Amino acid sequence: MVMSIISLFLTLLAFILTPEMKTLHGKSVACESFTLMMAFVGLTVTHLSGTDSAIIVCKIFAYIGFTFLLSSFFWLNTMCFDIFWTFGNFATMTGSLQQTHEKKFRMYALYSTLYPLINLVIVVIFDFTLTEDSFLWPGIGHGKCWFRSHTLDFLYYQGPAMILLVLNITFFFITLIKINKMKSEARILKKGESMTHGGNGGCAWDDKQRFALYVKMFLLMGGLWIMETISWAAESKPKWLWVPFDIFNSSRGVFIFLFCVACNLKVRNSLMSRFKPQNVHPERPEISCTAQKRSCQINKTSEVSITCGETLATKPLHNNHNFKWAETSV
Repeated sequence: MVMSIISLFLTLLAFILTPEMKTLHGKSVACESFTLMMAFVGLTVTHLSGTDSAIIVCKIFAYIGFTFLLSSFFWLNTMCFDIFWTFGNFATMTGSLQQTHEKKFRMYALYSTLYPLINLVIVVIFDFTLTEDSFLWPGIGHGKCWFRSHTLDFLYYQGPAMILLVLNITFFFITLIKINKMKSEARILKKGESMTHGGNGGCAWDDKQRFALYVKMFLLMGGLWIMETISWAAESKPKWLWVPFDIFNSSRGVFIFLFCVACNLKVRNSLMSRFKPQNVHPERPEISCTAQKRSCQINKTSEVSITCGETLATKPLHNNHNFKWAETSV
């Protein structure tokens, strides 16, 4: 979890310093990273302090832990829904693209924040007003820095999280079917052309790229987090069986950093251009050249924005003697 906290902080920093990622998806990933980072901070402190810490400290960081963790599930759910909505070709909101994205982000922010805050208020009120004899008394800080029973844990946290996980998995498989349908239609259209050029040598590469996209989508949508729910239901018995899943789920921040920053060519190039001076062509100052990639980039190029887990490669664009190789991997 400490590694995830560091990775999520670096992800937030990268998105803040990358103007190109101020898109709807980029903002959603940033909010998901922030909520998950705060959740891991709360869970790490409660785990390290244990029952030896003061009750008020135990309560505060437990509140932070389960509230932000629940909010991260909601943000993940909005991203899953947005991917499902995009590939589903549903009707979009009226107005310009920028206005539509702003409306969506406000709706997603309200959806991902409102319920966790209401849930937190209810838990705090019940925790300080109800007695130990009450069934709804959370009992955080009494015996452990979490809910006092499995039933209350399910009522205030695990239950809503399980519903969101089921929705995420549903969105994933529907999107998967839609992408496969789009790929099949594209192959049918290109069948004659492939036969004319002597086969389909690129199909194997396309399948690998598609499989990588599916895996990233599944991990990003929290597919393996369902094992955490099963582990909770089984009370982590036997313990050795659930340790690998616990390690993987606790490392979600590392995977988010790898998928959305380290493996994102667009973000990496933006950060490098921000902190590394560019070499200017002596005769054509309007063209900026990077010696590392041995490529030239003309200023007047179209901007392409895609979501995490996608790969976009464009053919070389010839314009007299100037050309540009554009390859973006997200």
